[in-house]
Formats: sequence, C-alpha cells, structure tokens
Amino acid sequence: MERRRTGRVDARRTPLTAPRKIALVLAGTVAGLLLAEGALRAGGFAYSARQEARNERSLAEGGEYRILCVGESTTAMGGDYAYPHQLERILDARELGVDVAVINEGIPGTTSAHIVATFPDTIRRYQPQMVVAMIGINDPRDHGEECAPGPLAAWFRGLRLYKAVTRPWPMLGRRPLPKDNTVMMIEAENEQDAVSARKEERALLKRLRADPDDHGASADLAELLIRTGRHDEALQRLEDALPRAGDHAGLLAARADLAWSMNDPRGAGAWYDRALAAEPGHAEASLELGRIAKQQGRRQRAKQLLEAGHRIHPDDTYLATELAELLAGEGRPEEALAVLRTALAYGSDDTFPYVVAAELLCGLGRYDEAEALAADARLVAANDSSVNMRLNTCYQEAGELARATVQLETLIAREPGHSGLHRELSEVLRRRGDLEGAAVALEQASDIEAELCPTATRDSYQALLDYCELYGIELVAAQYPRRNVIQLQRMFDPGQAVLLVDNQRSFEEAVARYGFSDLFIDRFAGDFGHATPRGNRLLAEGVADAVEGLVREQVTAAVAP
Repeated sequence: MERRRTGRVDARRTPLTAPRKIALVLAGTVAGLLLAEGALRAGGFAYSARQEARNERSLAEGGEYRILCVGESTTAMGGDYAYPHQLERILDARELGVDVAVINEGIPGTTSAHIVATFPDTIRRYQPQMVVAMIGINDPRDHGEECAPGPLAAWFRGLRLYKAVTRPWPMLGRRPLPKDNTVMMIEAENEQDAVSARKEERALLKRLRADPDDHGASADLAELLIRTGRHDEALQRLEDALPRAGDHAGLLAARADLAWSMNDPRGAGAWYDRALAAEPGHAEASLELGRIAKQQGRRQRAKQLLEAGHRIHPDDTYLATELAELLAGEGRPEEALAVLRTALAYGSDDTFPYVVAAELLCGLGRYDEAEALAADARLVAANDSSVNMRLNTCYQEAGELARATVQLETLIAREPGHSGLHRELSEVLRRRGDLEGAAVALEQASDIEAELCPTATRDSYQALLDYCELYGIELVAAQYPRRNVIQLQRMFDPGQAVLLVDNQRSFEEAVARYGFSDLFIDRFAGDFGHATPRGNRLLAEGVADAVEGLVREQVTAAVAP
C-alpha cells in the first residue's frame, strides 16, 4: 500500500511497514541522484487519482475488449510508460479487430493478499474479459509444504476448470464471490480497523458534544471520515464547522485533503493556500504546496515554501526530505545533508531520510559515513533493509564492487531465501573476477528457486483463478523480469486454465545488450527492479505476444453467427 498524500501532520506520522518503506525508497531513484519520481512518496491521493483518470480515459477511448492488469509497483509505476499503458498501444497497433482498453490497477507496495481482497470490487467495476496478474514480489518468502497437489487434489481442482476459451464475453453482475482464507483474513483486519475507527469517532463526538467549537476535534473527525471513505459526511462536517471556525488551519487542511480524495487537485491547492495564510509555515500546507510548485517547475517557490515549513517544523521528516531532494537537485548536497541531519536529530522512526542522506554521502564518495548512517537506520527500524539496498545500488554504479559485495552479503544474511540477492551477488562477483564465487552464488539462487513455493503467493493466485473462472474471465500470469517461469508454474495445478508469460530470456538478452540501468531504475528485487520506459516496453511486448492469439480467438468467436 502506498503512503497517503499526507493528511494531517499527526496522521502522517503513522509508522510504515517495511515493504511500504522499501517501495517508497525505490521510487526515489528514477533519474539518478535524488531525482525522486514522487508518486510513491508524495502521491497517495494524487497518485490514485491520476491512475484512475488514466483508467477512465482508456475505457472512454475504446474499451470493447478490456484487459485488467493487477500487481504491485512493478505494474503501477511509469505513468504513461507503465507496462499496461504500453500494452494497450501495442495491441491496438496489431489490429485485433476490436478496440482494446488496458486498465492499470497496480498498487505500489502492496501484497498479493491485498490484491485478492480488492479483486471482486475491481472486476465488478471494470468488467474485464482478461486479467493479467504479476504478483507476489512483496509477499513473505515462506515455503509451502507442497507445490503440486496429489492426484486426488488435482482431480478435485479439475472439476472447477472451464473448458473452452470461446465462451461469450461476461456480463458481470453482483453475484456473491467465494471467499478463501486470504480474503477472510483481510476482512478480519479491516473489521479491526473499523472497530478502532468507531472507537476514535465516538471519542471525537464526545469532545464535540462537550464543546461544539472544538475545531481541532472537528478537523480530526473530518480526517477520520475521509480516511474511512465517508466523503459526504466529511464534507457536511467541514461545511458546518468552517463558518464558525474562521480561518482554522487544521480544518482548512482537512478540506484540502477531502479535495484530494475527491480527485480535485486544483481545489486542494486552493484550500492549502488558505491553510498556509491562516498559519504561516503550516507543515502539511507547506509540504503539499511545495510539491505542487516543484511539479509545475516553480522550483524557487517550492524552496521558499519548504524552507519556511522546515524552519517552523525542523522535526518533520517529510518536509526535510522534500527540501533535501530539492537542494541536492540544485547541486547543494552539503545543505541537503544539514537539513536531513537536523530532522534526524529529533529521533524519527522514518527511515527514508536515512536513505536520502546515505545516497548523498555515497555520491560524494564518503562511504564510511554512509555506512554509519545505515547502522543508525537499523537501530531505528531493525527489519528495514532499505538503506543497505540503496547503498548496494550506489556502490555498483560507482564501481565500488567490494563494498557492494559487503552490502549484498549483509542483505543475504537477513534474507537467505531471497534468490534475487544471490543472483545479484553472483553478477557482482563475476565483475570482480571471482568466477568461482559467482558460480557458487548462482547455484545457491538456483537451489532456492528449485524449492521455492511461497504459500501466500500461491494462495493468492488460486483465489484470482477462482474469481476469474466464476465470471468467465481469462487469467494470464506474468513472471517477473529475469525470473524463471518454472517458479510461476508452481503457483498452479496441472491442467488449470491459465496462460503464463515468460519474461526471463527476453530480459536476459536485453540486459546483455543494453545494460541493466537501461532497463531498470533500481535493484529492489536484486536481479531486477522497477522498469524504465524501455524495460516496461519489453514487458508489455512479452504480454502482448502471449495474449494476442487468445484475444483474436475470442474476437472471432464473439462475432461469429
């Protein structure tokens, strides 16, 4: 799940899980040193709104045949060059006899269980004829007791298989969907969140009954309503409270958050302007207006806003990191480091500033200081390896292969079952001339992959297949770049009706020809990362080659008398 656009300052200090932090870290490496894309860190509401707008545009522009792409940041990232959007253009260029609309429902930082939990509503909304799933990279790396079921289990599963690929295109209704353990677990978690929200709501209502002019309580209640999707109630609360409160910065910021959540960025900017006028240096307003100004190319205005906010809120790591990235982009790394160190001195549990600072130090060649920061980050978040991951990438880019080896060995010690890290270590050792060590690391990666059967991912793929079979939707499972498709085959039983996409050979050949950095912007998975436009194009071509024949068959069957 991605970081929200910020909300109120207290809401922004909610601790992040390690996978979410790592997803956010990796978004910051798109164009080199600290040129963060910003979608994952800054764009909770805004990112979702842009994605939704693209999806709606895809449907409006054609949409006779709909392909829904689900996955994590590897699916979501890239804007108009994300692989789903390139897939749409590729398929349309192949003249399949039907307009194709490809929907990008990638969610940065999420797990396959969360994708499954939202899948029923997603397919009801978009009514696709085909689903392309590339999921599991953020799942726990456990090992299932058995990947392939026994003969009896396989026979039983076979009873649920659909038998033909030429069935009529589905008209989806609101039939009840089957629930597996994953979905029930997510529903239980959601219920716990709902209980907590109801308790918080009762406490805020009690405060307001005691003092109807408690504007802080009104703002907090509005934020709670926004967070739980009750936008109409939030709007009513704010419209009631704002006339009585005058220029209360918290209420104005809450109104801005509501505008973001309702896909109104221009309105959000206007409300943030009012919040900043009511309280100069207001943390959230300074941050969001600074981001907006930077996106518009008004860097001087962005710097003024962020510096003003940082002076008043030196402990705010969001403001500090945004300002540091801006200063670094202007070639002022020492000033950027000073801003980050000021914020970190307050004892934040946010590891992203450590990542940015370590990357700056690495770029300056101050490697020992960077590694000391990595050690400090581990004290803050023992299970967060994001600083070490970034240092590994930085060292490889700088040609510091001995240091990269140490970082990879550290990461492998924490995640010994991560085959991608072993593969990356093999590549680094090969570059260092240690061919024997490279062969050992590669063999370790192969051994892990030969046994790997992550239970959570397999359960999620099986749940997606159940839903697709129920509604007559084609399921396509795409393997991650450079990964062996045999691992993906283990997610399914023999004979199950799913189309697999192998992206190993094409990417290995492309890496050999163009180089890793021409295809990926980072190394978050070890042997691959988030793709560049060229990498996403290659991914889209692989999917297009796999599904083209099936789409043509369905189109022919649909128009046949």
